[in-house]
This record gives sequence, C-alpha cells and structure tokens, in this order.
Amino acid sequence: MLPFLCMANKTKKQSVTLESLDRKMHVLALATDKKIDALADVVDDLARITKHGFDSVNKRFDEVDKQFELIDARLDRMDARIAMIEKDVALLRENLVRRDTIDDILARLEYLEKKIGVKV
Repeated sequence: MLPFLCMANKTKKQSVTLESLDRKMHVLALATDKKIDALADVVDDLARITKHGFDSVNKRFDEVDKQFELIDARLDRMDARIAMIEKDVALLRENLVRRDTIDDILARLEYLEKKIGVKV
C-alpha cells in the first residue's frame, strides 16, 4: 500500500486519511480560485486601461483627420489660384516684348534720328 493512503502512521509522525487529503485539496482549490479571481481582476483592470488608451488615441486621430481635411481643402483652393496665375503669366508673356528687342529698336531709332538730324 502507498504511504499516503495509510489510515494511520505507526510512528505517529503524521496521520494521513482520505478525508484529510480531501480537505487539503479543497483548501488548495479555494486558494487557487481566489488567486485566479485576483488575476482576472488585474486582467480586467488592464483591459479597461488599455481600452481607455486606445479610445483617447482614436479621438486624437479623428481630430488629426479633420485637420488634414481642412488642409486638403486649402491646398485645393491654392492649386486653383496658382493655375489661374500661371494662365495670366502665360498671357502676359505672349503680349510682352522682350528687353533685347526693345534695346534693338531704341538703337535703330537713335540711328535714324541722327540720320534725319532730329535732336531729342
């Protein structure tokens, strides 16, 4: 027979019975349940803290997204204005005379004035 199943120890060091083993198992089960409950509470607390953190981050991302939408709208308006400015500059370039052409015309005019004898 196994020593822990003996009804009584002949040396009287320790008496082991099925009832005592059952009581010890019951006490261990209760202690284990309490520890599991305590760990579950800790896990629940950590889950709540984590959820709160994610909620605040999501809220901040929503605010950032709104700001990006405003910036995109402003950039679209600026793009339209720049396109109009580019068209205006292109039209001005078509109707402008280059500086070297003006200098050439002035030189020729001055030459003609000298030939004709007109003093300016």
